[in-house]
Amino acid sequence: MKLAILIVIISLLITGFATAQENKIYVLNIHYDRGDIVLNSIEVKNGFAPDYRIQPEIGYRIDVVSFTNKVLFSFKTEIPIIFLSPKVENPIYFSLPDQEGLPEVPEEQDITLLIPYFEEGKEINVYNPQNVKVSTIDISQYGVCNLTCKLKSIPIYYDILIAIAVIAVVLILLRIRNKTKIYYKP
Repeated sequence: MKLAILIVIISLLITGFATAQENKIYVLNIHYDRGDIVLNSIEVKNGFAPDYRIQPEIGYRIDVVSFTNKVLFSFKTEIPIIFLSPKVENPIYFSLPDQEGLPEVPEEQDITLLIPYFEEGKEINVYNPQNVKVSTIDISQYGVCNLTCKLKSIPIYYDILIAIAVIAVVLILLRIRNKTKIYYKP
Protein backbone atom coordinates (compact mmCIF):
# COMPACT_ATOMS: atom_id res chain seq x y z
CA MET A 1 0.00 0.00 0.00
CA LYS A 2 2.80 2.40 0.86
CA LEU A 3 4.54 1.52 -2.39
CA ALA A 4 1.38 2.36 -4.37
CA ILE A 5 1.06 5.74 -2.64
CA LEU A 6 4.74 6.47 -3.28
CA ILE A 7 4.36 5.60 -6.97
CA VAL A 8 1.30 7.88 -7.28
CA ILE A 9 3.12 10.79 -5.60
CA ILE A 10 6.21 10.37 -7.81
CA SER A 11 4.10 10.19 -10.97
CA LEU A 12 2.22 13.36 -9.97
CA LEU A 13 5.50 15.16 -9.35
CA ILE A 14 6.89 14.06 -12.71
CA THR A 15 3.81 15.21 -14.61
CA GLY A 16 3.84 18.48 -12.67
CA PHE A 17 7.42 19.18 -13.72
CA ALA A 18 6.69 18.19 -17.31
CA THR A 19 3.81 20.65 -17.62
CA ALA A 20 5.55 23.52 -15.79
CA GLN A 21 7.36 24.76 -18.87
CA GLU A 22 7.60 28.44 -19.68
CA ASN A 23 5.96 29.85 -22.79
CA LYS A 24 7.88 31.37 -25.66
CA ILE A 25 7.15 34.81 -27.09
CA TYR A 26 8.27 36.99 -29.96
CA VAL A 27 9.81 40.22 -28.69
CA LEU A 28 9.23 42.61 -31.56
CA ASN A 29 10.99 45.98 -31.44
CA ILE A 30 9.53 48.28 -34.09
CA HIS A 31 10.00 51.92 -35.04
CA TYR A 32 6.94 54.03 -35.87
CA ASP A 33 7.64 57.00 -38.14
CA ARG A 34 4.57 58.97 -39.32
CA GLY A 35 2.55 55.85 -40.19
CA ASP A 36 5.44 53.69 -41.39
CA ILE A 37 6.44 50.64 -39.36
CA VAL A 38 10.07 49.45 -39.54
CA LEU A 39 11.47 46.43 -37.72
CA ASN A 40 14.35 47.24 -35.37
CA SER A 41 14.84 43.72 -33.99
CA ILE A 42 13.04 40.50 -33.23
CA GLU A 43 13.86 37.77 -30.74
CA VAL A 44 12.23 34.64 -29.41
CA LYS A 45 12.46 34.47 -25.62
CA ASN A 46 10.91 32.59 -22.76
CA GLY A 47 8.15 34.62 -21.17
CA PHE A 48 4.49 35.46 -21.29
CA ALA A 49 2.60 37.67 -23.72
CA PRO A 50 0.06 40.14 -22.35
CA ASP A 51 -3.60 39.27 -22.23
CA TYR A 52 -4.98 40.59 -25.53
CA ARG A 53 -8.62 39.94 -24.73
CA ILE A 54 -9.19 43.66 -24.16
CA GLN A 55 -8.22 45.57 -27.30
CA PRO A 56 -8.91 49.03 -28.69
CA GLU A 57 -11.70 49.24 -31.24
CA ILE A 58 -9.52 51.27 -33.59
CA GLY A 59 -5.83 50.65 -33.98
CA TYR A 60 -3.14 48.77 -35.81
CA ARG A 61 -3.90 45.08 -36.33
CA ILE A 62 -1.12 42.55 -35.86
CA ASP A 63 -1.54 39.07 -37.43
CA VAL A 64 0.73 36.05 -36.95
CA VAL A 65 0.43 33.97 -40.14
CA SER A 66 1.39 30.30 -40.61
CA PHE A 67 3.23 28.59 -43.46
CA THR A 68 -0.21 27.61 -44.80
CA ASN A 69 -1.31 31.30 -44.74
CA LYS A 70 -3.68 30.71 -41.82
CA VAL A 71 -3.96 33.50 -39.23
CA LEU A 72 -2.73 31.93 -35.99
CA PHE A 73 -3.17 34.97 -33.74
CA SER A 74 -4.51 38.47 -34.23
CA PHE A 75 -4.87 41.52 -32.03
CA LYS A 76 -5.23 45.30 -32.22
CA THR A 77 -2.95 47.78 -30.53
CA GLU A 78 -2.48 51.51 -30.37
CA ILE A 79 0.46 52.62 -32.49
CA PRO A 80 1.77 55.20 -31.79
CA ILE A 81 1.15 55.16 -28.09
CA ILE A 82 -0.59 58.46 -27.37
CA PHE A 83 0.27 60.29 -24.20
CA LEU A 84 -1.73 62.98 -22.47
CA SER A 85 0.35 65.98 -21.56
CA PRO A 86 -1.81 67.53 -18.86
CA LYS A 87 -1.00 70.71 -17.06
CA VAL A 88 -0.13 69.43 -13.62
CA GLU A 89 -1.51 71.73 -10.93
CA ASN A 90 -1.65 69.13 -8.20
CA PRO A 91 0.90 66.30 -8.32
CA ILE A 92 -1.78 63.74 -7.44
CA TYR A 93 -4.59 64.86 -9.76
CA PHE A 94 -4.30 65.74 -13.42
CA SER A 95 -6.53 68.35 -15.02
CA LEU A 96 -7.13 69.27 -18.65
CA PRO A 97 -7.92 72.98 -18.49
CA ASP A 98 -6.72 74.17 -21.89
CA GLN A 99 -4.80 73.21 -25.05
CA GLU A 100 -1.91 71.85 -23.00
CA GLY A 101 -4.12 68.96 -21.95
CA LEU A 102 -4.85 67.61 -25.43
CA PRO A 103 -3.40 64.29 -26.56
CA GLU A 104 0.13 64.45 -27.84
CA VAL A 105 0.65 62.23 -30.90
CA PRO A 106 4.34 61.50 -31.46
CA GLU A 107 5.64 61.50 -35.02
CA GLU A 108 8.28 58.89 -34.21
CA GLN A 109 8.33 56.23 -31.54
CA ASP A 110 10.08 52.96 -30.69
CA ILE A 111 7.64 50.30 -29.49
CA THR A 112 8.16 46.79 -28.12
CA LEU A 113 5.41 44.23 -28.71
CA LEU A 114 5.22 40.88 -26.93
CA ILE A 115 3.44 38.34 -29.13
CA PRO A 116 2.77 34.65 -28.41
CA TYR A 117 5.19 32.31 -30.22
CA PHE A 118 3.94 29.76 -32.75
CA GLU A 119 6.13 26.98 -34.14
CA GLU A 120 4.32 27.18 -37.46
CA GLY A 121 4.69 30.98 -37.68
CA LYS A 122 5.88 32.31 -41.05
CA GLU A 123 5.31 36.06 -40.85
CA ILE A 124 3.79 38.86 -38.83
CA ASN A 125 1.63 41.29 -40.80
CA VAL A 126 0.93 44.80 -39.52
CA TYR A 127 -2.19 46.62 -40.77
CA ASN A 128 -2.95 50.29 -40.14
CA PRO A 129 -6.37 51.44 -38.84
CA GLN A 130 -7.61 51.67 -42.46
CA ASN A 131 -6.85 47.91 -42.82
CA VAL A 132 -3.94 48.49 -45.24
CA LYS A 133 -0.88 46.28 -44.77
CA VAL A 134 2.02 48.53 -43.81
CA SER A 135 4.61 45.91 -42.88
CA THR A 136 5.40 42.21 -43.17
CA ILE A 137 7.95 40.76 -40.78
CA ASP A 138 9.50 37.39 -41.65
CA ILE A 139 9.57 35.04 -38.65
CA SER A 140 10.03 31.78 -40.57
CA GLN A 141 13.58 31.38 -39.26
CA TYR A 142 12.15 30.97 -35.75
CA GLY A 143 9.49 28.48 -36.80
CA VAL A 144 9.52 24.72 -37.08
CA CYS A 145 8.10 23.51 -40.35
CA ASN A 146 8.04 19.74 -40.84
CA LEU A 147 7.36 17.91 -44.10
CA THR A 148 3.56 18.14 -43.70
CA CYS A 149 3.80 21.88 -43.16
CA LYS A 150 6.03 22.30 -46.23
CA LEU A 151 3.72 20.22 -48.39
CA LYS A 152 0.72 22.30 -47.30
CA SER A 153 2.52 25.51 -48.24
CA ILE A 154 3.23 24.29 -51.80
CA PRO A 155 0.94 25.91 -54.38
CA ILE A 156 -1.75 23.69 -55.90
CA TYR A 157 0.02 23.15 -59.23
CA TYR A 158 2.95 21.56 -57.42
CA ASP A 159 0.49 19.18 -55.75
CA ILE A 160 -0.73 18.15 -59.19
CA LEU A 161 2.84 17.61 -60.43
CA ILE A 162 3.66 15.48 -57.38
CA ALA A 163 0.49 13.40 -57.93
CA ILE A 164 1.38 12.86 -61.61
CA ALA A 165 4.93 11.84 -60.66
CA VAL A 166 3.64 9.32 -58.09
CA ILE A 167 1.19 7.83 -60.61
CA ALA A 168 3.96 7.60 -63.23
CA VAL A 169 6.27 5.78 -60.80
CA VAL A 170 3.49 3.32 -59.88
CA LEU A 171 2.71 2.64 -63.55
CA ILE A 172 6.41 2.07 -64.34
CA LEU A 173 6.74 -0.33 -61.41
CA LEU A 174 3.63 -2.25 -62.51
CA ARG A 175 4.94 -2.52 -66.05
CA ILE A 176 8.32 -3.80 -64.85
CA ARG A 177 6.57 -6.31 -62.59
CA ASN A 178 4.44 -7.63 -65.47
CA LYS A 179 7.51 -8.08 -67.72
CA THR A 180 9.46 -10.00 -65.10
CA LYS A 181 6.59 -12.28 -64.11
CA ILE A 182 7.61 -15.92 -63.97
CA TYR A 183 4.93 -18.27 -65.11
CA TYR A 184 4.83 -21.60 -63.34
CA LYS A 185 3.57 -24.57 -65.32
CA PRO A 186 2.99 -27.81 -63.40
